[in-house]
Amino acid sequence: MDTTKAFQSVETLRDNATALEGSCFCGKVHIKCNTNMPFPFMVCHCIACRKTGGVYCVNVAAEKDSLDVKGREEVKSYRGSTEVATERFFCGTCGSMLWGEDKRYPTRIYPAASCLDSELPRAPEEHHVMTKYKQSWLRLPTEYDDVKVEAYPEMGDKTRETWHIDNNLFGKAGDDMEKVALFSP
Repeated sequence: MDTTKAFQSVETLRDNATALEGSCFCGKVHIKCNTNMPFPFMVCHCIACRKTGGVYCVNVAAEKDSLDVKGREEVKSYRGSTEVATERFFCGTCGSMLWGEDKRYPTRIYPAASCLDSELPRAPEEHHVMTKYKQSWLRLPTEYDDVKVEAYPEMGDKTRETWHIDNNLFGKAGDDMEKVALFSP
């Protein structure tokens, strides 16, 4: 599949982006951002995700320049060291993970699916990455032919774009697909 055309169309698709809204548990921080990649298909089991987000973490990708934060004064960030590419942003009051930024992909942010109040479309598959770091007691789903990878693929952000493009989902909000409510107040 030639993805060149699809990647060149990102600017055009921004007008059709899906708006996402999220908040922390205590309600002091609210975020809004736009994405053309709203399907939460990547499940990360790395140590950083486990220590900051639970047993694993699920993120989506969004445009950094679309990020709007209310309650920014409550937001704290953490980067393990200068060698670590990802900086994680969280509520300084309740600790809710909000989004991550990867210095290798400066135009993107990665909102934590756990903080999103918007309904997300159900992904047709899951990719479990960094499984060599998963909790030993955790069983990976076996009901699907999901992808399981012991270490993170070195394709970075292109992995998310390519997955959405390959599945003909780039720039779509999944209107015809089943949506999943991640949080209901």
